[in-house]
Amino acid sequence: MKDSKVFIEERFEKIINVVAERKRVTVNELCEYFNVSVVTIRNDLNELSRQGKIHRTHGGAIAIDDTHSDLPFDKRRKANYEIKKAIAKEAAGLVNDGEVIFIDGGTTCVEVPTFLKKKIDITVITPSIEVAHWLLSCTPFNVYMLNGFLNRKSYSALGAPHEGFMAGWNIAKAFFGAAGFTIRDGLTDRHMGFVE
Repeated sequence: MKDSKVFIEERFEKIINVVAERKRVTVNELCEYFNVSVVTIRNDLNELSRQGKIHRTHGGAIAIDDTHSDLPFDKRRKANYEIKKAIAKEAAGLVNDGEVIFIDGGTTCVEVPTFLKKKIDITVITPSIEVAHWLLSCTPFNVYMLNGFLNRKSYSALGAPHEGFMAGWNIAKAFFGAAGFTIRDGLTDRHMGFVE
């Protein structure tokens, strides 16, 4: 017999509370707590992870630490700064002269432009005010900003541009930050935007 929708939603809420309280739980602990199968709990955890309510781990789940995502952009940018620069340098190395690229407004992605200075004839599409400002100040590249809601925390424009704009480009490379990744849903983020 399948779970009723009400029971599933109640179980989801309880799972979120248990994970938040304990900070880390295993599939087996949740199976015992709810008296349901391993398959049921795995499906529940996968769905809650997809919704951004928990972080799915091998064998269980951990609580999402929302405190980091609420920090101002400049403070988040400084966290693990050397690692972010190293990732950005590798990413920029993938870009070839003459390409059209997309650069997201994440705290790692905003470091990518600093490693593009020697590239020639690059066109950049970005929702990031930070990326656009730096590129306009320091390179001769063509820069297109996406229109949308301006997010104070990320200094990015959020929301889809009109359909024709993105359809008109052949983007060779795209650099995104993401809050999560699943095989079924791909990259996901906490806010409406281009990571889907």
